[in-house]
This record gives sequence, structure tokens and C-alpha cells, in this order.
Amino acid sequence: MGLSITPYTRKLARKSHRNSRLGCQNCKRRRVKCDEIKPQCSNCIPHAIDCDFSFQSWGPSGSSTEGSPTATDLSTSEERAHTVSSTAIHQPPQLDHTSQEVTQRPFQFTATDMALFHHLLTSNQLTGWSPRAQQELCRLGFTHHYVLRLLLAFAGFHIVQTLGDLSNTPYMGMSTDFYTKAEHHLNLAVREVSALGTQIQPNNSASLYVSTIFIFLFSLAKGPQTGEYLAFRDDGNPGHLSLFLGVRSIFELYQSDIHPSVFAIHGGEEEQQHPSPDPPLDTNTQHHPGYPANYDDHLTAFRELLSTLVLTSDPRASSYQQSLDQLHFSLHAILGSSGAGMSLFPLVFAWLYRLPDEVVYDLQRREPPALILFAFFTLLLNQLTQVWFIRPWPRHIMYGIYC
Repeated sequence: MGLSITPYTRKLARKSHRNSRLGCQNCKRRRVKCDEIKPQCSNCIPHAIDCDFSFQSWGPSGSSTEGSPTATDLSTSEERAHTVSSTAIHQPPQLDHTSQEVTQRPFQFTATDMALFHHLLTSNQLTGWSPRAQQELCRLGFTHHYVLRLLLAFAGFHIVQTLGDLSNTPYMGMSTDFYTKAEHHLNLAVREVSALGTQIQPNNSASLYVSTIFIFLFSLAKGPQTGEYLAFRDDGNPGHLSLFLGVRSIFELYQSDIHPSVFAIHGGEEEQQHPSPDPPLDTNTQHHPGYPANYDDHLTAFRELLSTLVLTSDPRASSYQQSLDQLHFSLHAILGSSGAGMSLFPLVFAWLYRLPDEVVYDLQRREPPALILFAFFTLLLNQLTQVWFIRPWPRHIMYGIYC
């Protein structure tokens, strides 16, 4: 018997259509037609999944890259998306079309994102230790989506670093690759921040300031890498310290545009009264006023040695003396403090913040006086070993200095 075509079977029959050669990978895997709408195709939005187009670098060839995003990748794009986020109310006329396209993409929350956001709010090692910091970060995150992506990525790296492999023990009932999800959010956020790097305005200076801080923290949160020792590298390139100095540049140029409430993310009196209840440390590294012993004598000996390594006629002499004086003050303030954990973070990194360019340059060249000075800084850094992303760094830095 031949096949009979009824109105019902005709309705169910798949209509022929032109093949989509440039469709997203999700549509290709599902074998459905992709309408190729950017930044997200119509098939991916109802399923709340990340469309390839949302993180592609669009160029004349229509190819995509998932590597480290840069502002240069975005500036060469010729095909622009025009989807505007519902939260994008104010559009400064100074922003070019590429920057508007990147920063106004809609944010699609997934179940994994909700788990990451819950962890961000509840973990005492993230924002749970400071209600004021939590409130300010959430405000910036929901106003500027690249900040929200950085916060979710930070929570993802924390889950991986502290809870380990979740394949057999799901987090909140979810067995997923949190590291890959965190990397995805981080790459998108860095691309958006890079696109705005030359478009800093009063309405985004605070969010970019916070973003540069978190991008620096990510370099620490990923853990020590072979050949990278924070202030110098084996290959001669600048270390992660260059990212931190970028924070200094933005603050010095735009501090008048940043509302004082933003600085709640650094901690304050409220947090010092209620320090982070992180796990206790071993007795040989736990902070107390008497540790380390005789550091004053060691600094005095180094001051005498420094006068022979960097003569008073050397233009760098005043910079080294300034750094040494500030280091002595920081050690005295921190080792004599009753604070712990994140409450000490601003005091420790204030020394790096004030580091003169001459000393930074000598560190990158691994000059002996700069390396000895940086070795003393690890005494400060060692007081932050209660902080999850700092814990392995002091020993790693000392290894790089001695090797």
C-alpha cells in the first residue's frame, strides 16, 4: 500500500529549508536550523543555554575564537549585534558602537549560575564575611553585567579550590564542571572590560575599578604557576603585579568619580570586629604579635647591606629607602594588630600599591636588592594565609627568589 498524505501527516512533515552553514554549535548538535541572530540565536534563548555567538569574536570571516579576549579582537569586528539589555538605561554618547554591543548583551541566568551566586552570598570566605561589601558588589554586579560575571567566576574558582572534585559529590545537587563555567564567565568579563578600557567615564569608573581588582585576584585564585612569582617571571615578562598596578592607575586617574561607598569592598571597622571564621592555621604560620621573631634586626641588617648594593649617588637609592621604610611600617602595624584574614588585606597590599616604578623594574629584572626586599614582603603575605587564594603563594614566591 502506498503512503497516504493526510493534512495531519502534512503538518508533521519537516519543511525543507536552506542549510545554515554559519549556525551556532548548539543548533548543529541538535540538527535544527539556526537563525544566526547575534549575540544569541532564537533556539538557545528558550533553553537558557549559552549560545556560541554570545562569546564569539566577529570579524569579516565570521570565525569565532574562545581564547583570551582583547579589545583589539573587538575593534576589528564588522558584524554588529543590536540586542539591548533591559537594564541598559543610560547610554553615554561617547561610547563607540563596539563598546555598546559588548556591554549591553543580555545576561541569561542558568541553574549553575544560581548555584554560584548562592555560594557567593553564603560563603564566609567570599562575601559572607562582610555585609557591606556584599551589598556593594551585588549593586555593581546587577548594574554592570561584567562585574556579575567576575563575581560568579570567583565563586566558581573558590568551589573548585576548596571543595575539590564535585563529580562524585555534587554541590547543591548539581554535578557540573564549575571550573569551565568560571573560565567562561571570566573570559567574557575580561573581553567586556577590555572593550571599555579606553572608555572610562564617571558612570562606569567604579565598576571598572572593582573589575580590575577582581581580575588581579583571579591571577592569584588560579594558584601559583611554574615560572610566575607575582612580581617577576622566568621568561622576563611582567608578573601578575602589573595587573595590580593597573588598579592603581585607574584609582589615581578617576578617584574623584568613584563614590566612597564602593570602598566598602576593601573591608573596614565592621569587618575587623567580626573577622572571617576561616579554618585555623598551623601554629608555625598563625598570626600573632610576636611572629616572626627579630624582624627588626633583620631589616636593620638589610638596610646596611642595601647601602652597599644601591649607593646614595644612585638615582634608585631614594626609592629603595622609601620602600624599605614603608615595609618596616607595614610589618610593625600588621604584626602588632589583632586582626586576621581579609581584614588585613588592605594593610598587606598597601605596600605593593606604593611600590615605586624603579623597584618594580628591578624586580622584573631580578636584581638582588629588589629580590631581598620582596622576600621581606612575603612575611606580610604570610599573614594572609587564612585567605584561600593567598595560602600557597608565600612559599612559591620564596622558591622563585632562591632558585
